[in-house]
Amino acid sequence: MPLLPPTTQTPQSVLSSIPSTASLKDPFFVIFFASIDESGRPWCGDCSAAEGVIARTISEERSALVYVGQRPE
Repeated sequence: MPLLPPTTQTPQSVLSSIPSTASLKDPFFVIFFASIDESGRPWCGDCSAAEGVIARTISEERSALVYVGQRPE
């Protein structure tokens, strides 16, 4: 899953990306991730550390990535 900020993202667009077939046996993941800073990396060290694991284990088709907060916030 590429971890790049979308050009437009609203709560409605995130919710509409969740398939109606999502279930405990076939989950859909909503991932809340630190926004990208001026260096092109997430400002949160924990998010940077988790980025590779997320990319390797959660498919883009079964997830929505929600960018939250800027470092000054």
